[in-house]
Amino acid sequence: DMLCKVWDATSGNLLHTLVEHKPMTPHHFPSMLYAVAFSADGQLLATGDKVGHVAVWEAASGKKLAELEAPVMYTWDPKQRRHSIGGIRSVAFSPDNRLIAVGGIGTIGNIDHLDGPSRVEIFDWQAGKRVHEISDTKFKGLVEQIAFARDGNWFVCAGGDNGGFASFYDVQTGKVVHQDKLPMHLHKFVLNAEQNTLYAAGHEHIATVEFKATPPAGPPAPALPEG
Repeated sequence: DMLCKVWDATSGNLLHTLVEHKPMTPHHFPSMLYAVAFSADGQLLATGDKVGHVAVWEAASGKKLAELEAPVMYTWDPKQRRHSIGGIRSVAFSPDNRLIAVGGIGTIGNIDHLDGPSRVEIFDWQAGKRVHEISDTKFKGLVEQIAFARDGNWFVCAGGDNGGFASFYDVQTGKVVHQDKLPMHLHKFVLNAEQNTLYAAGHEHIATVEFKATPPAGPPAPALPEG
């Protein structure tokens, strides 16, 4: 029904029904509401659908605050299959709530397979500005999940096609800092409390990725006076 419903987890009462996403794609096929996420402080909520439409909500009131568009994540093939694929499959807020990252797949050449670059777009949602567009042809497929580091300096995204990947990016530059190939299409991961290990689950496998976050290099220390 393309609705996002918010319940009180303690009482079980329905608090909000968020109406925003269109039930049909521009090509008159059923759309899908794939992704939803709260901000870390619980103040905000974001939803994302098959055609790349994102809505940002105030969690307490259910008021819509912003709309964003990532249309490259939606592919329509009018010739071979008359079929669409893609969509926003993951969404995450930065720790300070300033940025929203959405993940999916870029334009697909063969819609019978996930033959498209994995894709992440990052927005300054209050300014309505796209900050980074990341299209990775080394590791193709859907970006199924995104998570920011607590300090906001990096984020990790993961997913896949037949195989899988976990890719780490610098938030400020949008540049990749590390990538790991995984043995399966990954659907879900969690980071441990220290944020140095990623536990992933996917098709017929689970995987563990251990890593060390290196702080960005700062300016050189001033020289000490002689004597």
